[in-house]
Amino acid sequence: HADLMTALAATPWQASRFVRLPGAVPHIVTGLRLAAPAAVIASIVAEYFGGPQNGLGRRISSAAANTAYARALAFVVAAI
Repeated sequence: HADLMTALAATPWQASRFVRLPGAVPHIVTGLRLAAPAAVIASIVAEYFGGPQNGLGRRISSAAANTAYARALAFVVAAI
């Protein structure tokens, strides 16, 4: 496709817009699909262990200690 764009005298911007970017979309989406859960897990762990003393991490641990699992899950969802 890149050779066709060159043969049609397309500018570099047009070649990028119509050939390279659409070709890269599956790779970009796959990267986002793989990175999103890791980012959520990292944010929960950081909030749980290294967050402020009055933050969601403390509330998650205290709700789980008091067997208020629904409330703990609500705090986890809020942290996400």
